Amino acid sequence: GVMVARCGFESSFRFRSAVLFGTFERIGDEDKVGYLDQLVDTFIPGRVAELRASSRKELAATMALRMPIADDNWSLKVGGGWPEDSDEDIAAGVWAGVVPLTTVYGDPERSPDCDAAIPVPPSVRAMRGPLVNRRPG
Repeated sequence: GVMVARCGFESSFRFRSAVLFGTFERIGDEDKVGYLDQLVDTFIPGRVAELRASSRKELAATMALRMPIADDNWSLKVGGGWPEDSDEDIAAGVWAGVVPLTTVYGDPERSPDCDAAIPVPPSVRAMRGPLVNRRPG
């Protein structure tokens, strides 16, 4: 959310930031399809079952990478709390607090070249509410 302080200097944002350290490993061709399908279904659960299989040309044009996550190769920072105003600013009688920010799915917008008779698929209709990882398990 937006941290609204009693002075501009103390106004800020609540945040979460994650960083991975390491070297990517290339995913072999024999495993690539499974990883790519899992990626699609992470963002749009059930979508892979509604799609054609990737073509050889598409797979050849795509490099899939992974990076193992262990106890020692990541960093997480979380900025939260409330504005840290001085006692003088608090006594001034100016409002302070937090305005939450959210990310939500909007209504699906049909591509101009998509026939209006084609129904919105279940995977897309399910995209409602907050934007979160919806992958099962």
